[in-house]
Amino acid sequence: MMERLLTALPSAWIDRLFERLAVAYGTEKFTAIWRGQDIDRVKAVWAAELGKFTAAELRAALVALPNKHPSWPPTLYEFVELCPRLPKTTQQLPAPREVGERPELKRITGEVGKVARHDPRAWADWILERKAAGDKAITDYAWRMALAAKDVR
Repeated sequence: MMERLLTALPSAWIDRLFERLAVAYGTEKFTAIWRGQDIDRVKAVWAAELGKFTAAELRAALVALPNKHPSWPPTLYEFVELCPRLPKTTQQLPAPREVGERPELKRITGEVGKVARHDPRAWADWILERKAAGDKAITDYAWRMALAAKDVR
């Protein structure tokens, strides 16, 4: 899944990009365009501007560099022009259908209605009946809880 970055690129990404550009064009050429500038500020501006691109779009720009800028490194906005806007690959979910269109939902919603009308203390009746029948598995505690549940109005 490709997601557009909504914030600045991580500084490690910008550092690697700058290292790659310095190796490709030579340190002298690459640093000459920012002579007199604070390099940390330059990197921060690049990070903010490139944060709107996906990793795939940034890779595509790097692949395009030798053809578009063979002898001199690109400025920030020249690099931005090399970043294609790739289509998103995520798919939108279809709109939900009405219950009438889905028989399985009709069945489920019908059963939910049955449960909602069911006595919420039916478990207590079941325990009291088992205890009255002599079931030794019913503890005194469970029996007292069932009695208390039936006594609540």
